Amino acid sequence: MNRKKRAKGIVVEHELLNSKAFRELKRQSLYVLFKLLQRRKMEKVSIGKHKGSWRVINNGEIVFTYKEAAKYGIKPQAFSRAIGQLVAVGFLDIAIPGTGICGATTKFSLSERWQKYGTDEFITVKRKQRIGYKFPTRKQFPNCGKA
Repeated sequence: MNRKKRAKGIVVEHELLNSKAFRELKRQSLYVLFKLLQRRKMEKVSIGKHKGSWRVINNGEIVFTYKEAAKYGIKPQAFSRAIGQLVAVGFLDIAIPGTGICGATTKFSLSERWQKYGTDEFITVKRKQRIGYKFPTRKQFPNCGKA
């Protein structure tokens, strides 16, 4: 059996821990960041100039829902603020925004923008806020409501 073992911890680089962006994170944001780092899948690079280093293979597909956050005692408003702060300082990007309707969850991408946080080279990304509420259509969610 060739089963991959799941790691029992997370790897956090010293550069990340010592960064200005990391020091500015609030408690809930730190917790959410570590939960997202826990969900990344890593693979060792075997060819090319980065041979021996690690890369994230599920970037842009990392899911952490409000329902899951609630299981860890994070209230919806606190979770939303944490995601907003992680985007603002460059640890996180929203790859695919979700609606929370019919299983359409937000997919996150871990970003390297935090490395330039606090410099002129930092690229600011704001989390898009939904204004109002629109009901999903069958065209948008063809499997919605079907058993």
